Amino acid sequence: MFEQAPSKCPESPVRRNDAALGAAPGRPHCDPGSRASPLVLGLVLFAAACSFESGSDDPPRVALDPADRELARFLDGLLDAALTNPGDAEARGRLAIGYEMNDFDDAAVVAYRQAEALDPREFRWPYFLALLAAGQGNPEAALDSLDRALALDADYAPAWLWKASLLRDLGDDDAGTAYRRARELGEEVHAVVGLAQLALRRSRPDDALALLESVERADWHPQVFRTLGRAYQALGRTDDARIAMARGRDPEPLRWQDPRLAMKSRYIMSQGGLLALAEEAMKAKDFETAVSILAPLRARFPDDKALLGNLAIAYGRLGRARQAFDVLRHAFTVHSEHWPFHNAMATVLEETGDRDRARDHLEQSLELNPAQAWVHEKLGRMWMENGDYDKALARFHDAVQYGIDKPATVLHLAGSIEGARERWQEAIAYFERAVALDESHAAAYVHLALCLAEVGRLDEATAALDWAEKIGTRPREVAGARARLAGPTNPASVDAGAPRP
Repeated sequence: MFEQAPSKCPESPVRRNDAALGAAPGRPHCDPGSRASPLVLGLVLFAAACSFESGSDDPPRVALDPADRELARFLDGLLDAALTNPGDAEARGRLAIGYEMNDFDDAAVVAYRQAEALDPREFRWPYFLALLAAGQGNPEAALDSLDRALALDADYAPAWLWKASLLRDLGDDDAGTAYRRARELGEEVHAVVGLAQLALRRSRPDDALALLESVERADWHPQVFRTLGRAYQALGRTDDARIAMARGRDPEPLRWQDPRLAMKSRYIMSQGGLLALAEEAMKAKDFETAVSILAPLRARFPDDKALLGNLAIAYGRLGRARQAFDVLRHAFTVHSEHWPFHNAMATVLEETGDRDRARDHLEQSLELNPAQAWVHEKLGRMWMENGDYDKALARFHDAVQYGIDKPATVLHLAGSIEGARERWQEAIAYFERAVALDESHAAAYVHLALCLAEVGRLDEATAALDWAEKIGTRPREVAGARARLAGPTNPASVDAGAPRP
């Protein structure tokens, strides 16, 4: 587990304020079916040039922290290029990106407007300005800028998705047109979910269900399941709705790829911004990228605790144990009782195969901060693998008590321990708690059924398997469990799918 830096961590290459996305009804919009005509394009470009007379002004300046000399050097270089080439839209646009990606948003707005005025035929400047305005809670300005961008390139699918999101959130009927255009351009899943949400808003759950069921199962994201659950609810399919909602429990938003926005990450130079970028890389298990960001940053901030911990973990995941240990030796001299350093050391030690010392560091981490649910779960799994089931159960209990993200998973592990020890009542209790928290946990239902059968509660076991079958994710296990329940032998003890550590 890497350490979260205190700065904000962008959810995607562009910082997005979802609550701000929307559009006002009755706005004029670009024709989604084709590029703008030459006449329309000419009028748009002329209007853009007239609207942003500030393009001839000097580029904006910002007050920089002299303590961060590298950031100051970087932004001063972009400013010097803009000053030296006052008529160069590219130089002005690069300055705008530099300001935006290092949290000088007001200056970025001015510079983007200037860049667009200098080159009204460049898509990026109104596009970047649009999404910055959306993030600042100004959807009307965002839609104005998006319309100018789409007049220049009507075939860029992510722009249609952004526009559709803005329109949808303010109830504009043109959102459907924008989603359909995005779908034509290849953004199937994101557009279908948006269209399904619009159908539900218009009380057309059958249409929403048909749209969602057209998506390939492999592409189903938690947000797809959540929208599907709403459609089932509206259709009175209560059991299906419960399962879909459970499978959509993960609150992660549905994101789309936006290559033109992604290139802006190269302009991040602030400490917080780079740490956030490295954390995103680590979440994606791209440890090479994380090291490429954190190693140079360490020269600027040699004692930053989040940086040191994350750099050590990234080195460890890449098999570069010596470098990881070097970082951690320094880290412990900076702050000997910083519990995330013990977690980082445990990660590196486990990568080298030294699980005993890794476990010791996790125990020390809990002594310093007992409220780390994931550490309790990790220790529980380690004790479980060692066959020390009582210690494992104690850790799983603490993980749930401290609010582990997926308690049903932990309770299922605990039930598996008790099932393997043939303590059927205890196993049943754990599995029942697991399925009460997650009605889509098919494996827990299967194991619950096997344990219920062991104590003669066959009707309840059959009901549990019926529900597992309805979930649809474990058909082989369900079939195997039914065969065992129907046979003359001991159901759980002969079943390969029976609960076991």
